Amino acid sequence: MIEASERKQISGLLDKTFPDTKFDEPVMLDGDASTRVYFRVKGDDQSSIIIMLAPDKSGIEVFGQTTLLFKALGVDTPSVYGVEGRSAAIEDLTDTLLQDHVKNISTEAQVFEYQKIVDGLLSFQGAALRHKERKSPCFNRAFDKEKLTQEIEFANNYFLKKYLGLSPSHSEMAVMRDQWEMITARLAKKTPTLAHRDFHSRNIMVKGKRRVWIDYQDARMGRFEYDLASLVLDPYAGLPEKTSDQLVNYYYSKLPEIIDKPPGYDDFMEIYILSAVQRLYKALGTFGYQSAIRGVDTYIEYIPIAVNSLLRLLRSRPDLKPLADTFEKYFTA
Repeated sequence: MIEASERKQISGLLDKTFPDTKFDEPVMLDGDASTRVYFRVKGDDQSSIIIMLAPDKSGIEVFGQTTLLFKALGVDTPSVYGVEGRSAAIEDLTDTLLQDHVKNISTEAQVFEYQKIVDGLLSFQGAALRHKERKSPCFNRAFDKEKLTQEIEFANNYFLKKYLGLSPSHSEMAVMRDQWEMITARLAKKTPTLAHRDFHSRNIMVKGKRRVWIDYQDARMGRFEYDLASLVLDPYAGLPEKTSDQLVNYYYSKLPEIIDKPPGYDDFMEIYILSAVQRLYKALGTFGYQSAIRGVDTYIEYIPIAVNSLLRLLRSRPDLKPLADTFEKYFTA
């Protein structure tokens, strides 16, 4: 149901942006794990527009600034037709997510599809490295230790405690703190490039031959490996382990195209695994929050996929064995 304030906001935006078009009643779209709300409106000229409502005006301003930046960096983004207050009228990309697109295609076709996405990611990262103008807010935000730790604490609270109903002992919490301290310190040591920050198959729209990035307004500086891990270990798509590994190696083989001195393979894989561990745990925090606090069951089916990937990665590194042992006890009980 559309609230009166939302209706007024939408009407004002449409009247300002499309004064000669009459629109049908807005239809609310299924939400995601976001504070933004989306509506589709159809005009008497056969047009179809998406209306995005943010919690406040600043959210729209950041979205607009980041859209312009991402376009300048070569990313295919939705067109923005107009803004008003806390609302924006944007291009309707229909409803096909990359998640849906890759469900019923062969493994070979999946690899080809994702290689194109990886190519786009590398191009974006390279363009961000070369970009001279740094006034956009995302260049002044980073996956620093504070942000990474905040996401870990969020997952501790909403996944371990609220969703799983666990009460870790003091000794168990000490083990987890020590392990996360090591992980976050290593990841925060460098933040060389711009990261989408939520780069997965529900934030890439498929429209014909276009692969359009969305939900990028929280972009920030981070590791090269972060968006890669987010993409290939995305629980929504649930790519086979072999496919994920193939894509990681494909990315690494192309890294010399954007940086002069890429890290050695072992160093690269270390940061990739640590990024993936932090990212997957953060995702579990989001899934737990949506289920336990908001009562949204959409994400429950993705929890086992995220857990299995997380445990597999933790087991792959001897220095993460204490965290692997603790989580394995929690998740397999």
